[in-house]
Amino acid sequence: MNYHLKTIFDIRHIKDEIRDRRRALYAEIEGIDSDKLNNSSVEDLNEEVCRKYKFQPIQLITEEIQIEGPEDARIPRVDMGPNGLGYRTGIGWWAHIPYTGERKLFSLKPSHVRNNIPKAHIADDKLILFYKQLEADEDAVETQLDNDLAIIQEHLDRLDQDISKFNESIENETEKRIIARKDKLAKAIEAVGKFKYPIKRREVTPKIVEAPINRKPIAVPKPTATEQHVEDEYVLDMAVYDDILSVISSMALVIERNPSVFKGWNEEALRTAFLIPLNAQFEGSATAETFNCTGKTDILIRVKDKNIFIAECKFYHGPKAISAAIDQLLNYVTWRDSKTALLIFHRSKNFSEVLGKIHEATLEHPQCKEEIKYDSSMGYRFKLKHPTDLGKELFLTVLAFVVPD
Repeated sequence: MNYHLKTIFDIRHIKDEIRDRRRALYAEIEGIDSDKLNNSSVEDLNEEVCRKYKFQPIQLITEEIQIEGPEDARIPRVDMGPNGLGYRTGIGWWAHIPYTGERKLFSLKPSHVRNNIPKAHIADDKLILFYKQLEADEDAVETQLDNDLAIIQEHLDRLDQDISKFNESIENETEKRIIARKDKLAKAIEAVGKFKYPIKRREVTPKIVEAPINRKPIAVPKPTATEQHVEDEYVLDMAVYDDILSVISSMALVIERNPSVFKGWNEEALRTAFLIPLNAQFEGSATAETFNCTGKTDILIRVKDKNIFIAECKFYHGPKAISAAIDQLLNYVTWRDSKTALLIFHRSKNFSEVLGKIHEATLEHPQCKEEIKYDSSMGYRFKLKHPTDLGKELFLTVLAFVVPD
């Protein structure tokens, strides 16, 4: 089986995640549209915002664990064997552990971490562990699995202690901030009637990210393979692709309108700010966290361990950096109809000039086939060819945003 094993509870500290989530929550409150703020109750707004930012604890479903195998497994030797190999062929077993909750928690470090954390493949709805031995011994596998389950549950319990404090605290914090914003708005409305000069009304108010009561499902239609040996390929519907980019653009407006909140944020922190409203707006099949992260700056939707959507977050460092970022995206795409995005952050004031350079650098990229009409003041859309597979064609939308220094 092609599972990628990595140490769990090892990528990012829970304190950093809580900090960024709290910042994004505060920014969300500051970005609530004045009409919505004025016409909604404190209780409804509080419930809506808290639902988006609360952690969903993980629950292991141990009674549904399944063992997959056996299969050949390489076991390292202390000395070279008689056949000149540094390993022996043994037996491998995969343990599938179903779970519910927020997948991202498996990547976060709790306040206290042990040294002997097992490696696992983190799938959308299950955790997969691997065990290998020279001879088949089911008792030994079960004993090791029980030990690993105890360690995993210990770390989940510690994470629960960290996130429960956050989950419990934000309702009061959010309520106070919403009340403060409503009071401020009420005073502003009251002040309108006191001016001796006429008030010019805004005709257009930028759309702010709003979380619906029900998250939008991301439908991923699967085309039918014409031959048995042809692997099925999955695509992201263009309408869903545009919806995703619309949420990203709306979050960018929140960032621009709240410079004091997002001042000094790096690429990873800004990526997290986009992830939260995306996961609040959309849901995939059997996962609480449809949009995932790998590395520090990309946002992914994966189906069967292949990317159907990927966005890379970068600060603008010149045209060459844009070309390099496109190369990086091309290395990530796996299926023919992949949808991609490049999110460019810029801190200086000459934004129009930078936007032109981004457009020129993308058009000059050797894999760029053509520019596609895209109705947005924040960026452009292009059709690219894959460097190693002429049959692959992908969409790239480049969006650029001003972020505070």
